[in-house]
Amino acid sequence: MIGADTFQRSLSLSTQSTSKQHSIANMLAHLDNNKLNKVSFVDRLACRAPHYRASTSSLILQQNISPCLRRRAENIKLASKRPVVVKVEEPTPAPMAQSRGITLPTSLSRPALQEVNPEAIYTCDARLQGAQPNFIREKLAQLGPSMINGIRSTRIMDHPRTQLPKELEVVFIDTVSLPVISPTHILAVRPTTPSKGPTPVKLFLIHELIFAANCSAFPKLPKSHTATAEGNTSQTACLPVISIAIPSISTFEIFQAHLYLKDTEALRAALLPSGWSSDVVSMLRTFEIIHGLWLNARAFQVCDEPLFETLNACWSEALRALTLVSSS
Repeated sequence: MIGADTFQRSLSLSTQSTSKQHSIANMLAHLDNNKLNKVSFVDRLACRAPHYRASTSSLILQQNISPCLRRRAENIKLASKRPVVVKVEEPTPAPMAQSRGITLPTSLSRPALQEVNPEAIYTCDARLQGAQPNFIREKLAQLGPSMINGIRSTRIMDHPRTQLPKELEVVFIDTVSLPVISPTHILAVRPTTPSKGPTPVKLFLIHELIFAANCSAFPKLPKSHTATAEGNTSQTACLPVISIAIPSISTFEIFQAHLYLKDTEALRAALLPSGWSSDVVSMLRTFEIIHGLWLNARAFQVCDEPLFETLNACWSEALRALTLVSSS
């Protein structure tokens, strides 16, 4: 994938900057009395066993939480066997630009941003009740590198290739020097448009709260054992598998990374990497990546204006480069 390696290098730089600062990204605090926008980060790694991993769901209230209020792990199986299809609204046709017989829209339409349903966030963890979605997104961006560390230190065990089960076993590869937040679910991603022959499926480890807080069209997921404090002390876990169909599988990795980090400079570097305008073939691949990411953002109904601004800026720059090559 063009741009994916560049983005991964950017992610590595982000994680390195937080690897020795356990106290700044271990826990996301709740609002004081569920009303005031105050944040408290609590360093609890020192008092846990070496294999302890912080979880997104172990959000710490500023006031003391009685242990009996913590949710216990629920073993809920995914009932539906049909994949969830994220629908994309038909965009309004944009003016077209033509170069070397290639016709492309002059811009990518910006959908009306729809705020996520707060109840979707509260379902992930009831202790977030009363917190505004925008506030939660801001704090989650601070935890993004730790969540990415959690994904990188998690391995999916062997599984049947013919039919995916409702859950898969994962093993956590502990990295004591890095703060990690364990993933909560596995997305089995399929293309929205059916293909001839076997349908390709790719597995992605995710954190439910990230998607619930950023995507108003993200479906409700079954409960996950690793979303609880109790479930984060084991070396292995069984994560729910959710089958979902999206417009662009090839750009999902970049899409997911942006939701975690909200770094538009890293996103731009991924979409327009070194050498992207060296020839027409590379340019067309760049258009394909930008458009695929735009389709995914529309499908999930991402509430992120800077994301769509960056996509349009990269699209415009790619058009200018193509026009320049065509006129030479």
